[in-house]
Amino acid sequence: MNSMLRPTFVCALALLTSCAWTNRANRPVWNVFESNLVPESSTAFVCTLPLTVPAGLLAIVGDTFVAHPIQVVDDALGDAGDVWDPLTLKDSHYYTNAAEVPFRAVWTPIAFAGSFVGRSLFDIPPHGAGEVERQAAKVAHDETREQQAATRRARVLEWLRTIADGGEVGDVPGPLKIDDEARAAIQRALTSRNALARRGVHHWAMFWARGEVDWSRALGDESAVVRFGVLEDMRPDVVIQHDVRQRLLADPDPAVRELAAQRFR
Repeated sequence: MNSMLRPTFVCALALLTSCAWTNRANRPVWNVFESNLVPESSTAFVCTLPLTVPAGLLAIVGDTFVAHPIQVVDDALGDAGDVWDPLTLKDSHYYTNAAEVPFRAVWTPIAFAGSFVGRSLFDIPPHGAGEVERQAAKVAHDETREQQAATRRARVLEWLRTIADGGEVGDVPGPLKIDDEARAAIQRALTSRNALARRGVHHWAMFWARGEVDWSRALGDESAVVRFGVLEDMRPDVVIQHDVRQRLLADPDPAVRELAAQRFR
């Protein structure tokens, strides 16, 4: 649109309908008029001013009093419906809710009228827009958490595979959702010939996969390092049979015997 006509109409729009006109979506009639009836060339623009000025004013009036108010009726009804928001009507407060019904009934048309006028004059977000944004943010947050969980799971499984293949323990990872794949990875890692690796797996499992390890068997490991470590990490809810306790109390390694004595006597 020509630079001379635009400021004139924008000023008129601002005076008539305040900031609702800052949003192009709120002026559908004007948009059609601007796109189809205002010439691009300067000569044609000047020649058609006697026609475009009245037509532009009619477009403004049409948007102000017809098109845009029609656009906001649904949102105003939604705002009025919030007066009867079911989240505030609790069965346990029956008498309180019953007493509020007349006040809600009186307030409903007032809320509709106020919302309708306000939305007609100002650029107010659609009803429920905030909830939509919150839901979108929640979905994004859930997706991020799922991605983080998938990354963490892959790291733990890779750690277990590394140990099973004879690699070093390294940094002990965090939790792992236990399923068939995880159980198989844990059992393979526990067969490592590296005593320090088995010690690391037992240490991790005591915190994150306690139910997946035979702790009586772990306490009978051929390495005193592993037996001592498992005994040191042992949690109170892990049940150790009497014969396993007696064997530890008579363990050939003095450090294991002393720790067993502290734990079992």
